[in-house]
Amino acid sequence: TLGTRRDFFFCGAIDLCMGVGRVLAACILVAVLVSGSRAFSIPCLGGALKLRSSEMPPAKRIGIVGAGIAGCSLAKVLKDKGMAVTVFEMGRGAGGRMATRKSREIPGLAINHGAPVFSASQEDFQRMLKPLIDSGSVKRWNGTIATLDAGSLQTSPSALGDAYVGAPDMSSVCEALLTGVETRFQTQVAGIERQDKEWLLRSKDEKELGRFDWLCVTSHTMGHPRWQRVFGFAPPLETLAGQHPQLSPLAEPLKDVVTTPVMVTMVTYPEAGPAG
Repeated sequence: TLGTRRDFFFCGAIDLCMGVGRVLAACILVAVLVSGSRAFSIPCLGGALKLRSSEMPPAKRIGIVGAGIAGCSLAKVLKDKGMAVTVFEMGRGAGGRMATRKSREIPGLAINHGAPVFSASQEDFQRMLKPLIDSGSVKRWNGTIATLDAGSLQTSPSALGDAYVGAPDMSSVCEALLTGVETRFQTQVAGIERQDKEWLLRSKDEKELGRFDWLCVTSHTMGHPRWQRVFGFAPPLETLAGQHPQLSPLAEPLKDVVTTPVMVTMVTYPEAGPAG
């Protein structure tokens, strides 16, 4: 998805879901910026993306909307480059699809119901993971893939190669990436305005949330009709594009994004069966 201003770009997490009983295989960071002279390499689950900008000196104020793996990876790299980064997230914490459901009835039971496991095949992403592995926020996963089909259970080794999970839960990956980054959880960005060469973010009640030189949105939902159905008002990126037609090439394609529902069944047993 292409950004049409040098100080605004869209960063989307694309989930490759392969159905119940399989693995949420990858999360690809997509962000495109009008080219300049300085390059930034942003590691992500699907690979590394290089951003270029000649107008991005240290201490730029950058707002990121969304604390999933895409937003957190971006925040990590930009903070390490000396930028002043603030991440906004509607949920109670970081993670997005990197999520773990914990049982209130069964102490100690936790199931990764979003992305149960992930792989790291690109060198840039492997470098980003190394300190997380060293600190214990990420650990290798050596489990087995099981497929249940019409009562027949088949197991097979993972085909992901080097596979990992967050520790103690999947959100730990994003939480570790946000170390040292200013975060605003349980905060919905309902409006985006351009004022005095700054990006102004507002809440649903018109309260000012912050002003930034650069802005990154990490969810297509902020430009999708589903936003209107869920929250009762127009998607912020749609409204913004109406005020600044040059952003229409960014906002319009988001309206046509099609998502496929995936049913997740979380099952546990009173005791483990025999090995094999």
